[in-house]
Amino acid sequence: MHLVLITCYMVLFFSPLRLSWLPLLRRLLFGLAVAVGLQLAAVQFFGEEAQAQGLTTSAKQMYLKDLKSDQVLATKNADSKMYPASLTKLMVVYVVFDLLHEGALTLDSEFNVSTHARYQRGSRMFVEEGSDVSVENLLQGVVVQSGNDATIVLAEGIAGEVEEFAKLMNAYAQELGMKDTNYTNTNGWPHNEAHYTTAQDTAILVEATIANFPEYYAYYRQKRFAYNNITQENRNPLLFRDIGADGLKTGHTDQSGYALAASAVVDDRRIVLVISGLKSKRARAIESERLLRSAATNWTQHSLYDARDAVAQLPVLFGDQRYIAVGAKRDISLALRMEDLQSLKTELEYTSPLTAPVGRDQLVGRLVFSNDQGVIKTYPLYTLTASERVSRLQQAFLSLGYFFSGNMHGL
Repeated sequence: MHLVLITCYMVLFFSPLRLSWLPLLRRLLFGLAVAVGLQLAAVQFFGEEAQAQGLTTSAKQMYLKDLKSDQVLATKNADSKMYPASLTKLMVVYVVFDLLHEGALTLDSEFNVSTHARYQRGSRMFVEEGSDVSVENLLQGVVVQSGNDATIVLAEGIAGEVEEFAKLMNAYAQELGMKDTNYTNTNGWPHNEAHYTTAQDTAILVEATIANFPEYYAYYRQKRFAYNNITQENRNPLLFRDIGADGLKTGHTDQSGYALAASAVVDDRRIVLVISGLKSKRARAIESERLLRSAATNWTQHSLYDARDAVAQLPVLFGDQRYIAVGAKRDISLALRMEDLQSLKTELEYTSPLTAPVGRDQLVGRLVFSNDQGVIKTYPLYTLTASERVSRLQQAFLSLGYFFSGNMHGL
């Protein structure tokens, strides 16, 4: 067995491998008369996907992703440690959303305000000591008003004390794959060296919130909330810009600088941005809007194949089906800049020969899109049908055919 790489270039050759390139080229190259070539070579089957670059930013950390194509558009120090400040509250809200989703809480559930919660400093919801506050009001107090006091009420009401709730937050972080995150409190303040995350981990949390709790995510787009006769505006500046933003959360301490985790929907594309380390509120507002607008305008979405469309027909040795269709389990799409198209390369990697029997939904290869800067996106490919092994007599005849044709791989 060996590994085969099929590379798509600008010259047309014929190959026994049956590729479904026409839909891809038609959509991807805007109807231009572009031909396709195939080249075979041995390659390593698995490798790390490079992070696309091209955007500069004054932020210390940045992570920008297009969720429709599941594609990272740009990063800066995305896996380096940063202090989350009030971005910590994203996890507090995630835990509450999950408990609501599972039925362990309701929006009408109430928690009592302790002295510890009442006298929190920093941004507050202004809850009154001894009062009972509903979970729905507390959620709005955290999301809209960034209330440090509201996070304490939720933590104590759910877990008894903040330290125990922080353990719960860390358990959720591990479950989500946030491998470079540790929480020691519910609001990121005051500063604690053991309380940290990364821009990439924060983006993981944002994605999970959007995907897992669509019924509650709408709280993040709320612009104002009044409690105890005090009306406060959402601190997320992007909600007040005409760029499709619908969440999520700001953060700031002296150690973290000004941070923002944001999401926007533009032309049916959801874009997620995490930035941290800005020097002022104004810089945070300007830079976050610039980066989101750049993602929306400089990258164009190209839908190439629907989920389970046949991307290629791969040869099968000793199979009752000589070729077997392969495709991805999710829609294949790319977010591309015009300069990406100039050096865009498509590679089909698979283990050759496939030898019968081959089952349905078997992982057999991957489709790799790359340019001069590295890999843009990789999609695992699975068999769409099955191929059973033929009888021994038929194998003997096929072996003779392979021998005389000089092609033992069934190509």
